[in-house]
Amino acid sequence: MITNRFKRLLDMITFIQSNINISIYDIMNELDISRSTAFRYLKILDNCGIPYTFHPTHGYRISSSYLMPVANLNALEAVALARLLKNIKLDTHDTSNVTASKAIQKILASLPQAVREFYQHHDDKHVTILDGTFDAPDYLSERLSLLLDSINRQVPVVCVCDSQKNEQRILRLHTYHLIANKSKWFVLTKVFPESEVKVIEVDRLSKLVQTDNHFNVPPIDIKQFWVNAWRVKPEGQMYHVELWVKDLAPKQFTTTQWHASQQLGTDKTGRYILSYDVDGLEEIAQWIW
Repeated sequence: MITNRFKRLLDMITFIQSNINISIYDIMNELDISRSTAFRYLKILDNCGIPYTFHPTHGYRISSSYLMPVANLNALEAVALARLLKNIKLDTHDTSNVTASKAIQKILASLPQAVREFYQHHDDKHVTILDGTFDAPDYLSERLSLLLDSINRQVPVVCVCDSQKNEQRILRLHTYHLIANKSKWFVLTKVFPESEVKVIEVDRLSKLVQTDNHFNVPPIDIKQFWVNAWRVKPEGQMYHVELWVKDLAPKQFTTTQWHASQQLGTDKTGRYILSYDVDGLEEIAQWIW
């Protein structure tokens, strides 16, 4: 009896860690236990010092301080595992799938909250991952969840934004899209009072509050927007850059547009020169590397 209870407690910890928005009914269904037993198990976790919290919107969560990170597992790999887990659960003919699904769930359980948020929404058309390496603390995950909800429901957000000059402004955002790029999260949004579409680093936003109004999304080509943007964090200093292109490469550069200012020409010696007007030296280094 004690052994069986211990196993169920471990299964409950894994289940909570590997998912989001877990309710008491989700725990009951997953472990096939009654409501009173589920609350009793939660009480045992509390007595054992396992840090879990409950939020009316986000459900039960195990504190990130209790998680064991998985080495060399990035967000895209987590998505692949999540899809594999879903497919395994659909195939009920193979009895070994039950064991396999538990093994995958244990791996997913140890991932940071931001990664779990992403693979839960990996089919969401409002999220774009420009690379597979990113992480985020719990406070940033809360902001991402609120912004994603605002995007899906087309609800404006009022927030405080820290500028690059360490100044704070109160903004109203009509959020359109979330992007993860090089361990950073950004939001494509229409900003008021300027009434301009901009890209803002989510880490600069705080005190986010949804309003009771709604907005309409204008026709924006997200893919084309990112091709023209190249980078999403300008430094405020423009540079004109010229790169010497090898003789065999011009055909590729004439068919691929990396930047809105991209131009291909020749110098006095006849060498091909690829030129850009870019915002910041970091942008140049990022492209070259």
